[in-house]
Amino acid sequence: MIVAEKDIGLERLLNKHDSLITVAGSLDEFYALEETKADFVNGFIHIQMGASVIHERIFSKIFLQLGLFVNQKLLGEIFGSRLSVGLSSSYHPEPDIFFVANKNSGKYANDRFNGTPDLVIEIISPSTRKLDLEEKRPLYQNNLVPEIYFIDFDNKVVIIDLFEDDKYVSFTLRTGKFASKVLAGLEWEIEKMYLP
Repeated sequence: MIVAEKDIGLERLLNKHDSLITVAGSLDEFYALEETKADFVNGFIHIQMGASVIHERIFSKIFLQLGLFVNQKLLGEIFGSRLSVGLSSSYHPEPDIFFVANKNSGKYANDRFNGTPDLVIEIISPSTRKLDLEEKRPLYQNNLVPEIYFIDFDNKVVIIDLFEDDKYVSFTLRTGKFASKVLAGLEWEIEKMYLP
């Protein structure tokens, strides 16, 4: 939803079903928010309210599994949802989780990673579904993120986008296992990814 300044009322902002607010803004205004979970996409700041318990349980489980794997093998770094990714001057999303391999040529600034992560994971909430799938998904693909997961706990599926042979291959899984292409040896049990 896009909210004009005159339309914002406290009651509306605190409505539990409105956990995403979109306002026009600049990149400087976006970074002035510092500790606010938000995405900057093409001149709009998408501000998110607190996450649900289900979202955070899934986040914790995935972050821990990925972190253990990456740290044990010294493959790079993983980050949670509070660090933005500077893909271009118009796009600075904050993925729920992202991985940057040691060999990645991106650069770190104090408040962001400038470059393309090797893996992005988004946990889809009812309020972020459109943003995640219709705005951020093509953004990640246009910037050639090699592996992208969208964990959809409402529909009990994981949507996976892989960049292979100069194009994206996408598939949706409800059960079974998936072996990461970016992180050789990492295998995900699909049901465990979307169940809290």
